Amino acid sequence: MEKDTPEDKWVDWFANWTRMNCLTNNIYWDLYALLRFDWITPVQRQRDVISRIQPNPTKFEARNGEIHITQGEFPEKHCQQMSSFSKSHVQHNGMIHQVHALSSG
Repeated sequence: MEKDTPEDKWVDWFANWTRMNCLTNNIYWDLYALLRFDWITPVQRQRDVISRIQPNPTKFEARNGEIHITQGEFPEKHCQQMSSFSKSHVQHNGMIHQVHALSSG
């Protein structure tokens, strides 16, 4: 990423900070920043930043009336041991439901 503008420098710092502090799974993105005014075309620069912050996201897929989860992982090795994600259960509407976890490998 070019680091020409103050915003570019801040985004670069923010991406590095979230990775080093194990916060890559807790990012909120405003749709205005992710999509162009037509609400269809993605903003590639923002997609690149998201991919840099979290290259291995957890993925959810509805299949045959069930929720399947492919567990992601933190991009930084020191963060991976801190993860407390349950591979077999998910909470929905205050109740715990069993789900099928798919291998990410």
